[in-house]
Amino acid sequence: MYSRFFILLAPVLLAACNSSSDGTNTHTQNLTPKQISNLMQQPVSTLTNQQIQTLLNQPKGALTSQQITQLKNQIGGLGPVTSKVGGINNAVQPAPKGNIFTVINGLLEKADVSQNSIVKHYDNITVSNNVPLFGGADIVNTHIQLSTSPFPAKGGPAKATIIIQNGKDWHCYKSTQLSAQRDANVLTVDGDIAEYAYDYIAQQCGTHLVASYEFKNAKMDAKLKLTQAGTTFSIDSSGSKNALYTYEFLAKAYGDQLEDSFGPAWLSIQGPHILAAAKNTGDALFNVDNHGLVTLSVGSSVNTDVYDFKALTGSQILDGTVFGGNPGGNVASVNWCKIVNIPKGVTSSALKYQTVIATNCARSTPRYCDAHGKDPAGVYPAVSPVAWDDSLKTDAQITSDEQYNRNAQGHWGYRNAQNAFVLESKSAIIPIIGYTEPRTDGNKNNAGHSSWAGHEGHCQNVMGAGHTIVGIASRDAKPSAKAGIQSFWAQDFK
Repeated sequence: MYSRFFILLAPVLLAACNSSSDGTNTHTQNLTPKQISNLMQQPVSTLTNQQIQTLLNQPKGALTSQQITQLKNQIGGLGPVTSKVGGINNAVQPAPKGNIFTVINGLLEKADVSQNSIVKHYDNITVSNNVPLFGGADIVNTHIQLSTSPFPAKGGPAKATIIIQNGKDWHCYKSTQLSAQRDANVLTVDGDIAEYAYDYIAQQCGTHLVASYEFKNAKMDAKLKLTQAGTTFSIDSSGSKNALYTYEFLAKAYGDQLEDSFGPAWLSIQGPHILAAAKNTGDALFNVDNHGLVTLSVGSSVNTDVYDFKALTGSQILDGTVFGGNPGGNVASVNWCKIVNIPKGVTSSALKYQTVIATNCARSTPRYCDAHGKDPAGVYPAVSPVAWDDSLKTDAQITSDEQYNRNAQGHWGYRNAQNAFVLESKSAIIPIIGYTEPRTDGNKNNAGHSSWAGHEGHCQNVMGAGHTIVGIASRDAKPSAKAGIQSFWAQDFK
């Protein structure tokens, strides 16, 4: 008899109770307002990863959006990774999310609208990373001055300027000389700009350098292409300068879309593989259509960095044999984690492929699972792949339908599924492995901490060595007008 578990979620953060067949219950630690206040009064840099994760897992409304952003910044961005290339430093490392050119475009628009090139503390700018970029009327070359007036102390030791992006995201920027112009959807930039982390506790700019850039008549077009190499540079804290390439900006845009479809943890899993492929092929790896959708064009030069879904045999994906393994046999290949151009959306066909790919990616890697009921904590070894099974999908559908009927989380029906989830999601990958960021307490698990593969009990189900088949089911969100969203999820194994 398999244990049955579930997560009950607030719309954004986990605030849940897990139930097992032996009747035991465990609860995510919900902090009192005073406990939250005491923790948030400390410098965030002094909090442990576990304290940060506990704070991020509080119910919706327990933290302000500023506090959530501050905590996530301390953990580190889960945006696409970048690489310092050109023989200087080939280490792959996390990159700041977003695109500095779109930030400068927002500063340029602010200066143009106000007819004043001085941008001050708490000025709000609009930053859009939606491709095609740099729409709107042309703007002549403008010298953009970042001022700490009228509150110079708020600039902190870096003497940076607090800028509010899109009415909610607080950033700190500093520039000694910066000019930009927009002409026919091409942004031209000269000068420099650096970003420092905003300290939400001190309510001023902090000392942590997020990123620093230099531009030499750099031009970026509406589809993220740098029109000339050697014009855009990143500068690290030691002053080392490294050229940036078109493929790195394309990788960020693709990463934003990947995260939106499949979750932040899936992006962190695939990001290094995608960047490795881009280093081999350059910006030819990426296609950008007229609506801004970025896809990957995987050719032979990519080698084994990523595998194009369209080049694989669908039946072999669904029966778990596409990489030579088989259910009940050898350990699943890590190549399951490298499949790109996976079908998006929540059609019946897409959900099948998403389920098998995400589950076998999880099963290909040893992962730490927390204790739950009779399931001990520890590192669970990588295990063999599973295959899709329609009968288990039917069993899981009973649980999904009953959750939908009751509009509540739970295991109901005579064939209740092992894993259940109430979560508005655009794909099956999000509840299986992609939901929220991975844990940061040093225990090895690359799944989202609140996804099935990252959460106690569910993690043991996903990693069950005796499992050979899997099925997943879902029901649409309420109200059903939310097109492309499913809310009531259930997954079953055998």
